Amino acid sequence: MTILDYIAANPGCSGSEIATALNTQTTAINAELRRLWRGGLVIRTNRSTGGRARKTGGRASYHVNPMPFGCSNPLTHMFNQLLKEARA
Repeated sequence: MTILDYIAANPGCSGSEIATALNTQTTAINAELRRLWRGGLVIRTNRSTGGRARKTGGRASYHVNPMPFGCSNPLTHMFNQLLKEARA
């Protein structure tokens, strides 16, 4: 099972939960989650603050990004689809 498979099956999971489930070190999972987040493949939210940063930290939760190509804005995706159709 890959990290993306686990997140898809358990939306809202944390890095430590993924590490425990995959029997991998938390630091390795967090590095891979950061890479997936930067690539737009996963969406990161802060569990306790609704996505706002806190000085005391907070546990991040992860979800698979449902939009293709790392696009996280549905309006941007719709615009790109309509533009593609207009150019065809």
